[in-house]
Amino acid sequence: MRDMAGELDRQVLRQQIAQVFVQFDTLPLVGVIGGTLLLLLMWHNVDQSRALIWYAGVWILYMGFIPLTSYIEKRLPESRKYADASRRRAMTLCVMDGAIWGVTAFMLHAPESVFHQMALLTFVIGAASVGSITYISYRPTFYAQLFPILIPFVLKFAFSTESQYPLVAVCIAFYMAILIWFNRFLYAAFAEALYLRFKLNEQKEVAEKARASQTQFFAAASHDLRQPLHAYGLLASSLRRLVPDREGQQILDTMSSSMGAMRDLLNTLLDISKLDAGAMQPKLERFDIKLLLEKLFLEYESEAAERGISLAFRSMSLSVVSDKMLLERILRNLLSNSIHYTEHGTVILAARFLKGGVRVEVRDSGPGIAEEFHEVIFKEYERIGGTDGDKGVGMGLGLAIVQRLSGLLGMPLGFRSKLGEGSVFYVDLPAAQGGENPVQSKGAEEFVNLSGKKVVVVDDNDTVKFALRFLLQGWGGEVVEFSSGSELFESLPEMAGKPDLFIVDYRLPGETGVEVIERLGRHYGHLPPALLITGDTSVEKVHNFSSLTFPVLYKPVAPDDLRREIAHLLVGRSHTSH
Repeated sequence: MRDMAGELDRQVLRQQIAQVFVQFDTLPLVGVIGGTLLLLLMWHNVDQSRALIWYAGVWILYMGFIPLTSYIEKRLPESRKYADASRRRAMTLCVMDGAIWGVTAFMLHAPESVFHQMALLTFVIGAASVGSITYISYRPTFYAQLFPILIPFVLKFAFSTESQYPLVAVCIAFYMAILIWFNRFLYAAFAEALYLRFKLNEQKEVAEKARASQTQFFAAASHDLRQPLHAYGLLASSLRRLVPDREGQQILDTMSSSMGAMRDLLNTLLDISKLDAGAMQPKLERFDIKLLLEKLFLEYESEAAERGISLAFRSMSLSVVSDKMLLERILRNLLSNSIHYTEHGTVILAARFLKGGVRVEVRDSGPGIAEEFHEVIFKEYERIGGTDGDKGVGMGLGLAIVQRLSGLLGMPLGFRSKLGEGSVFYVDLPAAQGGENPVQSKGAEEFVNLSGKKVVVVDDNDTVKFALRFLLQGWGGEVVEFSSGSELFESLPEMAGKPDLFIVDYRLPGETGVEVIERLGRHYGHLPPALLITGDTSVEKVHNFSSLTFPVLYKPVAPDDLRREIAHLLVGRSHTSH
């Protein structure tokens, strides 16, 4: 602790000296102008030869010593800048600054004119006052300038033969005491501000290091967690075709449901990373909202029925313009929330005309949301609802994602809710102008058969390789495995036939999956159908992945998502995953 306090003192002292040198930047101009005005005022009432000698000293000091010293100081290495030698240089310049005005008590003395003596005293007191502010950052420099200015005048008037002048000496001494007293408070406030600043910087640095360490830990934990879940999901899907009895299928359904909940949570965290990285960009298209709502209705109908809830669907055929995939993600979140928190009654998914567009609503007869919680329900890590049972499951990220996605789409989001009266969440979409309702192409969503297709898997995790091989072979594919890019490129020349697809993990020994896929592009002269799979979901990585020209899937990958992406690649469709 003593070492830390000593280091803090040194930092504050260096900053105090640095501030003195900052003031030296403006001092030359002020000093020369002040000296010139004083010389012109006193010229006809003083010894002009002495006045010229003094004026030459003003120019040498303010246009020579001070600028040169400041220049040298700024050119010093950081380790030597504003150190002990700098402090001594600053003190010397302050003594010279004070002395150049203090010697005027004798060099610009005008005994025949009380007016000129008082005018001189006014200039000198003004210089002392300016110094009390200029050198506020470091008290010794203030003293170094103040005493050489005023003490010569105190001595001059104190030993004067004129009877009224000793009283003037007392007044100057009193004024000097006031400046010292006043400077004490200003200096204390300035020094305290510096100490607080460096303490805050110190704490900020500690917090940033802790945050970086925490981010690194969570990134590693996220990757390590996603890896076994990825293999688990692929194996569970493969196992389904080997379990013919109904009870086994029900167990697999429960496993898949649990896996889906974990995947949804991880993908929600991934969505936050993508939004933070600016890697999620909307792709607007024209589509029929009725077909999208119908798809969601069919998907969630059985889940609602299992919970004893009636799920209803109401919509005309309405053409809208939005990002279909992001809108689907928003509606899934809202619909899933409504079903989850409604204990009995109905959940309605509906779309209707609205002035200038189409409003899509998710209404439920659930417990509703008390008014005091209306301000916080869209905040991250805020959950409104029960804390017992599965009501407390989750991290309060769903509605936060909904709000951020709707903001990304420029789509108004709102809700109405009262405690005990259910809730209505809605989004407003722009209606498509003119033309027929779009025909929904199913080609991109159809699953392809991998019969006769050679798939190369590059992954250094044996469990994942086994799971992928088992799954892809179940879809009819011929699978060739490698543990690294080096193994792959050693075997490519001897491989019979060109592979139809490459599935490459991001983390590989000695290189990344991105580098492997880019090498494949150089090897073939064009980028072959290739898919990158990764468990790295840091903001920086997500941002980098968004600029790739080949698709990226994030672990744990749902088997249906994997097969759908393979379909896009093998039929030659361009596709960018959200």
